[in-house]
Amino acid sequence: MFVIIHRPKIKSFKKRNIFAALFAALIVIATTATSVIAASYRYTTSVEYDGGTVTVSSFSSDPYAIVEKAGIELGSSDTIDLENFDIESEDNTISVKKAYEVLVASEDTDPVVYKMGGTVSDVLDAAGIELAESDVLNCSENAQITSEMAIIISKAVKVTVLADGKKHTYKVSDSTVGELLKSKNIKLSSDDIINHKQSEQLKDGMKIIIKRVKYEDKTMTDKIEYKTITKKSDELYIGQTKVKREGKNGERWGYYVCRYVDGKMQDRACIVTKVLKEPVDEVVLVGTKRYTNPVKSSRVISEIAPPYTIELDNNGRPLHYKKLITGKATAYYGGGITATGQKAMPGRIAVNPRQIPYGTKMYIVSSDGKYVYGYCVASDTGGFARRGTAIADLYFHSYSECVQFGRRSIEIYVLE
Repeated sequence: MFVIIHRPKIKSFKKRNIFAALFAALIVIATTATSVIAASYRYTTSVEYDGGTVTVSSFSSDPYAIVEKAGIELGSSDTIDLENFDIESEDNTISVKKAYEVLVASEDTDPVVYKMGGTVSDVLDAAGIELAESDVLNCSENAQITSEMAIIISKAVKVTVLADGKKHTYKVSDSTVGELLKSKNIKLSSDDIINHKQSEQLKDGMKIIIKRVKYEDKTMTDKIEYKTITKKSDELYIGQTKVKREGKNGERWGYYVCRYVDGKMQDRACIVTKVLKEPVDEVVLVGTKRYTNPVKSSRVISEIAPPYTIELDNNGRPLHYKKLITGKATAYYGGGITATGQKAMPGRIAVNPRQIPYGTKMYIVSSDGKYVYGYCVASDTGGFARRGTAIADLYFHSYSECVQFGRRSIEIYVLE
């Protein structure tokens, strides 16, 4: 009898255990390696602080740890801006806003000190201040807060500047004329004219006018105006004139310093001058001969000579005339200037200009023939014209002559 005994395959079992152990070990090694690799990954971050930038390489993704590694010690009021912080991104930035004490002052509120970082706009937001259209800041809203900074809010004033042929209107804060011109790069020379002092405070609606002044050397040729010399002549009647010699202008060369204001010459100073041609004075003869009635022996009262010969009939009346007006006349004296701007004298009579226009040339005699007033011109008026009490008021030299003439009928011959 045979007995068969089956022995277990110990060798194969041992092999499976070894393989299992090896597989487990491999898993552990792989996991550990992955952890090590993950734990050893470095991040690069740009840290902006106080106007500069520091690049930090770190295994940590904690922004505060990164800031600390950058050597920045955060104050109690300092803040960090993580808007551009992305640890997985190549453009990875942390902005540290250092807090400073900043004064905020305006016309409407009491000055307040804030301790914070960021921009001027951030401070205004924190203070709850909304700028009106007319408000002006002493700094840009985007400016970074710095140590001992003051933010001043002023009301704008509207100022107009006229210069160089141009007009500019500005809305600026409370400052001086000089500060405005400097800020707008408007330069003044020592010769320029300005209607306000540069130290004067700007006011709303102010108009600043600048006139540019320049000097230029020039040579010029000018005329020398002739003079008019009058001489009495008994060959001419009173009121007549005659040019005996024509006047001629002379000529003068000069070297001048000319002053120009906004391109126009205002004045000049003569340095050297030389007469090139002397002027010739004009000589005018003035008549002194009195006009008398060629027919009657009665004296002609008018001292104005007619510009042409007046033909008279045997009764001393003009042969040629345009119109005859009859009526009452009065007399006056006293000198002065007539309504037409001429000197009062016998021959320049007063009329109603609506009836006899100024400048009308006439010849007057009294109706009784006792007075020959003669050639005359309508030059004046008076109250009699408004009242209609006479057609003319004849001028005499004296009161006694006026009394002697009195009030009498006259004949006015209006000449052609």
